[in-house]
Amino acid sequence: MSRPTGSETASGKRYMNCAHGFWSVGFFVTALFGAMIRQSGLSAQWHMGIIAVIVVLVGGYMFFGMVPAPKPKGQSHDAGAHRIAFPNWGSVPLCIIGFAAFLVEGAGIDWSAIYMRDVFSAQPFVGGMGLTLFAFFMATMRLTADPVVARYGPRNVAMVLLVLAALGVLMVGLAPQTRIALAGFSLMGIGCSAVYPLAVSAAAQRTDRPAAVNVAALGQVSFVVFFLAPPLLGFVAEYLGIRNSYLICLPLLVAGLWAASFALGPRKVEDPHGLPPEPVPPHG
Repeated sequence: MSRPTGSETASGKRYMNCAHGFWSVGFFVTALFGAMIRQSGLSAQWHMGIIAVIVVLVGGYMFFGMVPAPKPKGQSHDAGAHRIAFPNWGSVPLCIIGFAAFLVEGAGIDWSAIYMRDVFSAQPFVGGMGLTLFAFFMATMRLTADPVVARYGPRNVAMVLLVLAALGVLMVGLAPQTRIALAGFSLMGIGCSAVYPLAVSAAAQRTDRPAAVNVAALGQVSFVVFFLAPPLLGFVAEYLGIRNSYLICLPLLVAGLWAASFALGPRKVEDPHGLPPEPVPPHG
């Protein structure tokens, strides 16, 4: 039975969600300080200048000395032969799951502050709390999700999270008060937190192609949705209202639930390394 590749295979532990969680921690911190800076009246030029210096210094330090993960044992395919990775039919359900997660993530990241301003005329700091809470709960869930996934299985966890994301989208789209909207953004952060990392792990476990190719293909098409989500939601907000730009996420979340029901592994008895044996999705 296949296992997650790279560092997860080398260590025998799950930490894909935890790794994504540190990205979300950074987003939470920047969202919180961004709301404070906006409330303070500091100019955008000074704000961006300060952030640029921090990014260069911290990023340069973190990337210095970084080495690739060890090549998985028993890899029978040559990943180097694939210059551009496209999804195959077997990975389409995983792409749908990624689409659902990234559309909700884009709605929370890119439009929450504008939503709070336009719908509730919130002050800058309160308006920034939508994004801050979204990022906080996303980070918290990602940092704690791996043991939950190991116990209950990717399929069950992903389906529960997608239901929570749908509930959060409904709350934001129909919120009569600020606190309801903020609670909705919190649920959206929880709901889309571990879904994409679970899809990445599932793509890495497929045996039809090299793990690197399957993961790259999933990431390539999923990030297309991530990049297209802001203008798409903005187009809907322009003509149908910003509340409806959140509600249009619901059909894709339903599609993600359908795909997760068979494309992600069910709960299994854990092996000695702490990784449950998950079957390859049936469309390979």
